[in-house]
Amino acid sequence: MAEVQLPVLEIINRFRFALHSLWVLVARYSPVSKRVLPQKPSCPGGLKPLKAHQPTFPESASGFLPISWGASEARSFPMRRLLLATAVALSLSVSCGPSTAQDEEPPKEEAPVVITATRIVQPKTTVSSKVTVIEKKEIERSGARTVAELLRSRGAADMRTYGPVGSLALPSLRGATAEQILVMVDGRPINPPQGGGADLTDISLQNVERVEIVHGAVSAQYGSAAVGGVINIITSGPTKTARTVIRNELGSFGSRMFELSTSDTASEIGYSLSFWNTHSSGNFPFKHPSGEIRKRSNAWFEQTGVRTRIQLQKDGRSTTAFDVDWSTGIKGVPGLVYMPSPRARQEDSISALSMVYETAPSRPTSFRARLYTQEQKRWYRNPDAFPAPQSSYQRTNSFGLEASARSRHESGVFSYGFEGRWSRLNSNTVGNRPYIVLALFAQEQWRLGRLTVVPAARWDSTRRLGSQVSPHIGFLYRPSESVALRANVGRAFRTPSLNDLYWPSDPFALGNPNLRPEKAVAADLGVYAQSRSGFSGSVTWFRSSVRDLIVWQPDALQRGKWSPVNVGRAVSTGIEAEASYRRRNLTVGINATVSNPRDRTPGSPAYGKYLIGRAVGVASLRLGYEFKPWVVEARINRTGRRYESPDNAVSLNPYTTVDLLIERTFRSVTASLYLLNATNRRYEAVRGYPMPGRSVLFRIRSLL
Repeated sequence: MAEVQLPVLEIINRFRFALHSLWVLVARYSPVSKRVLPQKPSCPGGLKPLKAHQPTFPESASGFLPISWGASEARSFPMRRLLLATAVALSLSVSCGPSTAQDEEPPKEEAPVVITATRIVQPKTTVSSKVTVIEKKEIERSGARTVAELLRSRGAADMRTYGPVGSLALPSLRGATAEQILVMVDGRPINPPQGGGADLTDISLQNVERVEIVHGAVSAQYGSAAVGGVINIITSGPTKTARTVIRNELGSFGSRMFELSTSDTASEIGYSLSFWNTHSSGNFPFKHPSGEIRKRSNAWFEQTGVRTRIQLQKDGRSTTAFDVDWSTGIKGVPGLVYMPSPRARQEDSISALSMVYETAPSRPTSFRARLYTQEQKRWYRNPDAFPAPQSSYQRTNSFGLEASARSRHESGVFSYGFEGRWSRLNSNTVGNRPYIVLALFAQEQWRLGRLTVVPAARWDSTRRLGSQVSPHIGFLYRPSESVALRANVGRAFRTPSLNDLYWPSDPFALGNPNLRPEKAVAADLGVYAQSRSGFSGSVTWFRSSVRDLIVWQPDALQRGKWSPVNVGRAVSTGIEAEASYRRRNLTVGINATVSNPRDRTPGSPAYGKYLIGRAVGVASLRLGYEFKPWVVEARINRTGRRYESPDNAVSLNPYTTVDLLIERTFRSVTASLYLLNATNRRYEAVRGYPMPGRSVLFRIRSLL
C-alpha cells in the first residue's frame, strides 16, 4: 500500500512542532530563563513528523473534528471520522512507544494533598474538616465525562440529575440544597448570582487533576453558599516533559467524545492546553407512565471547550500562572415525560481569564494573589411553553480579586486575606442587577503537641444585603500516627439570589426585595484511622441547623402569586463513612452517607417531614483488581428514598446501579470498555425525568 499523507496527521505534526519550537524560543530568550534547556528525546520531545499507512479522509472533509455542530448536523456526524481519528492516535502512539514510556512517570502512592479546606497546601490527614479527594487516576477510570457523572459514580455527593449526560445536575451535601453548596474551578466561584445553584453537568473533566470536596460549613473561608460544603475542581498544570494525550470515545445513545491535551516545560516556563468536544443524542428507551416503552426525545447535548495555562517560575521563589477557561454547550430540554417540551433549547457558555501570583509556600512568609474576570451566559427558548412561548437570556460578568498571606511560626501557621467580587447580571427577566461582595478573612493553626486548634473567621459585606460574620473553630487530635479525632463547629450563610429578590411580577410569581440571608450553625465530630497494611477509613457525625430558610409560598405577598419569604427552618443530621483498602493489586473503596434532613418550620403542615429532593442515603462500593496490563473494576451505587412532596406523600423508590470496567494498556495506549447500569435498572432521580438504562462506552487514550 502506498503511503498517504493524512490532513489530520499534518495538522497534528505541524501544531506540535510549531508549538514546541515557539516554546523553546520563548524559554531560551525570555528574561526568566537562566539556564540551558535540557536535551529531550527525539520522540516526542523532538516532535519529528510521523508517517502512517491509513486511508485518507474524503476530500470534502474540512478537518479532524468539527468544533461545533448544529442540532441536525450533530445527529448525522459520520462515525468513520471518529474511528479514523482513533486509528491515527494508535499509530502515532505506537511510533513513539519507547520514548513515551520513558517520559511517563510511574504512579506514586502518596497521601493526598489538599488546599480547599484551609487555603493552605497541606496533607489531607492534617486538616480538621472532612475532605474527600478524587484524584486523576480515579477520574480517568471512572468513565465520567462531567463532574456530575463523577460525583454520582463515586458516591461523593447526592446528585439530583434530570436525565442523561448534559441534563441539569445539582449536588447536595449533608442535606443542603445546590444553592447552599459553593462550586469553584481552581478556587474561582462559578455559582450564578441569579440562583439555582451550579449545574455540574456544564463542568467537563478534561484536563482536571483532582476534585476536592469539603463537607460542612466553610463560610469562614469562602463566604456565602458554603453552608453544606465546597466542591473545588482543580485543573492540571504543565508537565515536566513534553506530553500529548489524545482520547476518543464512542458509546450508546449517540455518545462520542474527542480530547486533545498537550503540555511541556522548557526551563522555567511551562504550558498546558486541552481541547475537547462531547456529544450525546440522549435517545434512550424508557417506560412511560402509560406503561409504553418510548424513546426519550430532545435530550441531546453537545459541548466544546478549551482550557490552557501558562506558568512561569522564578528560581523556585515565585510562580505566576495565566489561565484561560472557555466552554460552550447546547442541549435539548425534554421536559417532564407527561409534559414534554420537544422544541425547547438551552445554550450555556462560560469564559474566564485569571492570573495567579504566589511565592514559595515553604518560605516563612508567603503571599498569594488572584485576579480574574469571568462571563457566564445562558439562553433558553421554548416555543411550546404554556400559556405563551418562553425566551430568557442571562449574562453575568464578574471581576474578582483575592490576596492572602501566610506566616509560619513555632506553633503553626497564621493566614489572612481580602476578597472582592464585582458581578453584574443582565437578564430579560430580572433586569440589570449588580452583585458586589467585599470580605476579610483570617485563620490560625496552633499545634499544641498532639492537638491542633484551627480558629477562623470571615466578614462579608454584600451590597444592599448587609454584612455577615462567620466564625469557625476546628480541632484535630492525633493520639498516634495512625489515628486522628476531628471536631468542627461554625456558622455559615447564603445570601438571597437575584431571582429571589427581583423576580418581576408575572401571572404566577413575584420576587421579594426584603429577604434576609439564610443562616446556619453546623457541627461535626469524626475519627480517622489508617494502617501500614493499606487500610484507611473515617466516620463522621454531623448536624446542621438552618434558619430564615427562603421558601417560595403562594399568596405570600400578593394573592394568586408565589413569592419567596424567610419562614423556613431545617435541621439535618447524619453519618458519613469512608473506607479504602489497597494491597498489591487489589483496591476496595466504600463511601456512604445516611442523612435525616427534616423540616422544622414552626406551625408548618410539613413540620417533622423529610425535606423534598434529598435522598435519605447514598452509598458506593468500588472493587478493583489490576494484573498488568489488565484492570477490572466494579462500582455499585445505592441511592435511598427521595421525597418529592412537602407532606412526603409522593416519593421516589430507592435504586441500585452497577457499573463495570475492563481496561488494557498497550505500551502508551490504554483501551477501556465500560458497561454502565449493567443491570438495566429503570429509575428516576427527579420525578418525571427518567435516567438511561444499560449502556456501553468504549474509550481509547493514547499518550504521544
